[in-house]
Amino acid sequence: MQLGFLYPYNGYSYGDNANSFKVPSYILGDVELHYDLKNSFPEINSTLLQLNINNVADNKYTVACASNMSCFYGTRRVVMGQVRARW
Repeated sequence: MQLGFLYPYNGYSYGDNANSFKVPSYILGDVELHYDLKNSFPEINSTLLQLNINNVADNKYTVACASNMSCFYGTRRVVMGQVRARW
């Protein structure tokens, strides 16, 4: 089993061409978990389970602004699972 953590930091940016306001910085937490079934079940040695969670804390954050009236929010928590078989 492999477990990985990632805490990407995104610094502040300016919200318009006049640099009249700043879009705040933010940190997100991502988790990745892999498990190869060959460790427990040798007869199915080519199967891999994977789980990814982005924005674990489900933070609300602003990614960018085009003006003080037009800002864009980032993606909330995303959970994705995958089963891969190789042959």
